[in-house]
Parts: sequence; structure tokens; C-alpha cells
Amino acid sequence: MKTHYIISTESDINLINDAAYIRPNLLFFDHLKNSSYCAFHIMIYRAIDDIEYEYLLPLTPFYFNHEAVTEEYMEQLFSYFKKYKQILKIPHKNQLQMRVILTFRNTMSQHRKGMKENITYLLNLYNLMELVNFAEEETWELDFLDFMDDSNHEDYYIPKIVDSILDIEEILSFDNCVDELFSHTLLTSNQNKTTDFIKIPLWKLPPLHQMTNAQLTYTSKEFKSILADFQKQLVLLSADLLKTTFSEKNGSLIKEKCADQLLHFVQPIQTSINDSLYISQYKNKFSTTEGITLCLGITSAANLVNYFEKTSVVKPYVASEIKQQLSRHIDLSSTHIFAYYEIYPSPETITN
Repeated sequence: MKTHYIISTESDINLINDAAYIRPNLLFFDHLKNSSYCAFHIMIYRAIDDIEYEYLLPLTPFYFNHEAVTEEYMEQLFSYFKKYKQILKIPHKNQLQMRVILTFRNTMSQHRKGMKENITYLLNLYNLMELVNFAEEETWELDFLDFMDDSNHEDYYIPKIVDSILDIEEILSFDNCVDELFSHTLLTSNQNKTTDFIKIPLWKLPPLHQMTNAQLTYTSKEFKSILADFQKQLVLLSADLLKTTFSEKNGSLIKEKCADQLLHFVQPIQTSINDSLYISQYKNKFSTTEGITLCLGITSAANLVNYFEKTSVVKPYVASEIKQQLSRHIDLSSTHIFAYYEIYPSPETITN
């Protein structure tokens, strides 16, 4: 089972959650895809030595503070780069022109070095350096953000979101702000009034921000066998729910299907998780009031898109286009599953 976590440079989502979700997503899902800052930082870290100047320069504001990189400084740097490119085209360069080329390259070498140091600092701050190996093995798929100033940059998210919703073997991973933005009822509740989604709390983990590469690799292999049957059932349930309209009228039916196919997994899997070698060690390091809980949400295709609009990942006109493209393939009222995490007491603990 795959999961896809999507944010944008314009979104209102807590960026710390982006890092907090990666380790549990690597454990609970076979394949993780991030279109987010964390993925962006690791992609740049891995490619920094080879990124061409024309792409390196726009990245500057991401990795230097405003005191170090002013608008005036950036204007000078781009002006210098423009002159550098012009000189490169000259067949026979004089001594002054060669000096300009050499000076610019030396400047950019130092600039690249400083950027790499700052990226490394960020990755260590959010405990991400340990996860680079998962990206190299492609268990964790990295994707760029819309960082370039492009009038059409909103279109970047349309195929991402559409494809994720249409793929029954892929579940969108939402931020925990979904609890605040949308009304919900618990799967086990007898409440019948209309809500935006049905919430299914599943398994609790201790805080994992200190988990090393080796520990995470070992634990993810444990989880694969623990979760194999559940994940197969989840795909079957996704396909089944797709045929059902998410409505108050079908609320009891949807709850019944989810309960019948999922709830018998909850306690046995939680017991196996608690007995997992490194999970049990981390449970002993933290109090029972600290941790992260995987939750599933059951909602309509339209509400999945509404989440991205409400969190400012996409603008309203992009959300409308996504719905229009989806409607060519599925009913926007069809029922879908998404995932998210409750983090307590605070996601800021991942930097401690």
C-alpha cells in the first residue's frame, strides 16, 4: 500500500508535521511519496554538488536567512550570472573576461558550500539525515515543490492529486489539521448526523524522531509482515467503497463495511507493534501521554479535494479543475479512504 503526502510553498500546514510523519509512514506503508519540504530538502542535498547555476540561484532564499540574502544581493547575483553567461558565448575571451568567469565560479562555489551546510543543518534539526538511505533505495519517493516563480505553477498539483485519488492502492496522507477543518464522527459512534468524514483511530506508536536508519530499516521489515493482511484488506475495502456514495443515507452501510473489514485487525496488530524490538524500547523512553496514532478517514472524493483547498495547497480554481478531471473517471460523491496522524503532545518534540 502506498501513501502520498502533499503540501506546497503556499500551504497553511505545519511544516514540522511533514518531518514527524515520515518515520511512521515508512513503517505503516510499503511505499511513501512526499511532495513536500522534507522531500525537497533531501533532493537538493543529494544533488547540490551538480545543480546548475540557473537552478541553484532560485533556491538561495530557501537556505539563507533574510539578513544574509537581501533582495539587493539576489539582484546582484542574478545580474552577475547574466553577465557570466554572455561572456561564456564569446569565442576569444580577454583577460578581464576570464577573470569575471573565474570570480563568478569561485563566488558560486562558496555559495554552494554555504547552501549545503545550511541544508545539512536543516536535515539534522528535523532528524532527516537518517532517512536519506530510504530515498536512495526508493522506498521513499521524493518530489519537488512548486518553488519556481511560474505563473502556471498551480497546475503542478493537478495530476498529483488526481492520480492519487484514482489509484485505489494509494492513500493520501493528510495533516492533523483535518480534525479542525472538517467535522467527523467516530466509526464506533452511533451518531447518525451528517459529518465530513468518518474517523477510524488505529495504532499508537511512541515518538520516533530519534529512531536511527538501522532501527527504522529493521522495524519496517517487521511491520511488513505484521501489516500484510491488513493492507490487502484495505485495498479491497477501497475498491468496494468506491461503488458507494458518501452520504447520510449510506452512513450506516459505510460504517458497517469498515467495521467488518478493519476492526478485527486493530488489537492484534497493536499487540504485535508493542512487542516489536525497537518500538518496545522507545515506549519505555517516553510517557504514555506522548506518541503518534495512525487514523484513517472515510470521506467523499470531493472532500479530499476540499482539504487541499482549505489548507491552501491549491487555489480554488485549481481545486475546481481537479474536481472536473476527477468527474470524468469517478463520481465526486464516491467514498474514499485517507490517512493522517494524531501527534501528542506536540509535533515540536521531533526537534528535541
